[in-house]
Amino acid sequence: MRSITITKDGKTLTFNEIEAVQFAAHFLEVSEYEVFQLGYNDWYGRRMTDKTMDYRFENYLEEDIVPFWVWNFAKGVIEKYAIDQVSKADYGIKLKVLTRSQKIMGWLIVLGVILFSFLYSWLASRVQL
Repeated sequence: MRSITITKDGKTLTFNEIEAVQFAAHFLEVSEYEVFQLGYNDWYGRRMTDKTMDYRFENYLEEDIVPFWVWNFAKGVIEKYAIDQVSKADYGIKLKVLTRSQKIMGWLIVLGVILFSFLYSWLASRVQL
């Protein structure tokens, strides 16, 4: 299994293939599935078909098979991370910002859960089963 070792802030970090894909996904704030797409696009200059992508990603999940183009992409992210020269914008990843309606919906859900919990506990203390 391939691996990469970097030194960052005086610490030595080693990543195997799987850890490299996971790190790239975490650092770029995308899914591992999207890392596969980004890697394919980076290597071949186009997006992979959904059928091929599903097949490749299934092999990754079930058998820990990391295609060379995904490994190359993840390794590149890690190398740039080591020298503080990586940014999401380099890969066309836009900052995810919630819209006002999404924020309001989130707060309504939180308040609904709190209200439901309060009513449930109040009813449970009143009703003897």
